[in-house]
Amino acid sequence: ARKNFLAAEHDITELVDAMLALAFKYRHLKAVTNSTSTQVAQRREGNDAYLKCKLGNRLNSEGETLFPLIREANPDPLGALHYLLTKQQNHTLEFPLRNAPWPLLVSLATSHFPTRECDWVWSRYLAHPDNTSLRAQPAPLATRWAYYSLQYTRTEVQCKSSVWHPNALPRIGEDGGLCGRLAYMQVGSLACRGQPSQMLGQPRHAAAMSYAAKSDGSWRMDKYSWIASAYFTTVLAGDELSTDDIAGVAKTRTVSVDYLQAIANGMNEGLSSWVDVRLAMLLFRVVYAAEGLPLLDKLAALLLSALSANVHYIEAWDLLFTHFSLTILSNDTLIARAHSIFRPVAPTYPKTFEKLLIGLATVYECKGSGPLSFLLREIDAVTPTCDTAMRVRMKIAIAPCLRANYSGSGSSAVRGFEHELLSLAWNECIPNVVGSRSDEDLALGDMPMQEDALKELMETLFGKHGDMDDYGMAGDVDEAISYLEELLLKFPVGHVAKVKEGCEDDIAQTSYFWGTWQQTKRVGERSAHIQLRTHLHKYYGIRGLSEKRTSLDYNTYQQLQKPVALHDAGQLTYASLLDWQHFLSCAGLGGRRLAVDARSRDLSLPHIRQLGVDADSETLKQMAQDSESGAGVQSAEGRLMTQTALVTADFVVFDSDYSSLAINGSALAAATNNFTPYPTSPPSPSEPPASPNPPPSPLAPPLPPSPSPP
Repeated sequence: ARKNFLAAEHDITELVDAMLALAFKYRHLKAVTNSTSTQVAQRREGNDAYLKCKLGNRLNSEGETLFPLIREANPDPLGALHYLLTKQQNHTLEFPLRNAPWPLLVSLATSHFPTRECDWVWSRYLAHPDNTSLRAQPAPLATRWAYYSLQYTRTEVQCKSSVWHPNALPRIGEDGGLCGRLAYMQVGSLACRGQPSQMLGQPRHAAAMSYAAKSDGSWRMDKYSWIASAYFTTVLAGDELSTDDIAGVAKTRTVSVDYLQAIANGMNEGLSSWVDVRLAMLLFRVVYAAEGLPLLDKLAALLLSALSANVHYIEAWDLLFTHFSLTILSNDTLIARAHSIFRPVAPTYPKTFEKLLIGLATVYECKGSGPLSFLLREIDAVTPTCDTAMRVRMKIAIAPCLRANYSGSGSSAVRGFEHELLSLAWNECIPNVVGSRSDEDLALGDMPMQEDALKELMETLFGKHGDMDDYGMAGDVDEAISYLEELLLKFPVGHVAKVKEGCEDDIAQTSYFWGTWQQTKRVGERSAHIQLRTHLHKYYGIRGLSEKRTSLDYNTYQQLQKPVALHDAGQLTYASLLDWQHFLSCAGLGGRRLAVDARSRDLSLPHIRQLGVDADSETLKQMAQDSESGAGVQSAEGRLMTQTALVTADFVVFDSDYSSLAINGSALAAATNNFTPYPTSPPSPSEPPASPNPPPSPLAPPLPPSPSPP
């Protein structure tokens, strides 16, 4: 039926891969569902928008909003393909839809954007009419695709009169957005023109990727607004090609971007060899489920044989490495072969390589320097020189080896990690001595990647801060206290976030630093110092040193109230030198009033000047600074990350606007033995005769019977 439908209007030759990609990607979408729109999410966001406009006195005289509360529905997958084929009759698509292998086309998100919004993209990108009899306009219209600002959250902006929903692509161009909306605009603008693309997650930041064809016929994965490496990058729908089909409403899970990068590389190696790996993986799952452990080594050997011809299949490596870490697969020959096949691509897929290291650290006895030295050399070999956060997290991943060699060793083991502690605390490749940094050197962002890695490292060294019996690798309480107190003099204490000229918070209003200073007269406490103080609290509590705990907090607050003295002592950092100068001027602490800088002046700068091109360097810099707070991926902006893939299924909605229910009939039948009722219980033994009712009390005559209802 689908083939006949398309054949009526289009040349359907060379569409096999496109049809296969859609059929596989949307295999869980009910046939009666004529759209990929999540109606529950639309209803929720509509209710939120209505309440905001009502509280802001922005409704019209009839009590209605001035814009559509419900965003237009997305097309169904076949309708989206029909749309692209229609455009292709008189346009050039951004991606070779007919010639691309189907695994790349699984990331095509055209069916997740309303058709009229895609028409808007085409009308601005190249003003070519669909009707070939009309005169074509060869040049793109001047269009502001998107710009970096949080002004879209203001009530008067969201509730303004418009024919578009506030999250529609044209409104992002009008109203701006932070990382989430800009990445969403990038994905939407490419998807509407037939190019596979997806939203990505990085620590407190949103980014995007797309597939592109190279001039030599090979494929590549392009990046948009990345401020972190692949190791820290995730994708919600990265396992859409998964062979592990789990029943339930959620059909996808968050995985490493390695999954997406490997698809392009795998297609360059060859679709046939890639499919061979997929078949070997299916064989592994089916036979292992039926036969169990006796055939496991043989199945793993077959899978490794396929991977030797095409190494770029991350799900297969995850399957093997998981069996290593569970010690179900422990054959030395198989493990050595897996390492030799995967090791050459380890720098390309660092997060997947970490899983191999976890497996090795679990399978083998790590007592002694041999295994640990090997693992540390492997980590150093694949980690960029200055990516301390990645190196530290990989070391923590092999925690069994670390604990086997260092647990209970006292301060000597802990002090061996001082370089990593200081590097993460200051966000420096090579940490300098406190007091030796210039004003420019103190412009060190308080970034989430370093913050999270430092938290994990300190919990490894000193135990989890909420567990009074966990001393980590430190072992000795008094030695731990002594060393943590030493670090108080080596860690940064305060941090000045973004400050806008004019004595306001930054243009995106993400840090709220200036408002906090006005209320408390304290600068922010650096996240590293917060963690250090938290661990000292724990150890002071263990020893009953409540006075030292109180004194630590008091001294910290006193320091934060004297930012100039803290700066002169070399323990204050800031987002940028300009922000520090603005803060001094606004707080009346010295310095002169500075000229308005480009960030606060240019609200209409079109940071996306050409679709498919990465954000400019200034925008990327601001995105990195704003990831300190993560405002670009919160609330509605963060929910956009789930709307470019089919991550949930809303089939049956009852009284709630916020929940949905899907019933898998096959799974339910299997769980209930094809709906066979449970056997009835045997009859209970007969009860002894009940005592006769006592006669009514003369003091309490019986009540008259209740009147019959009319």
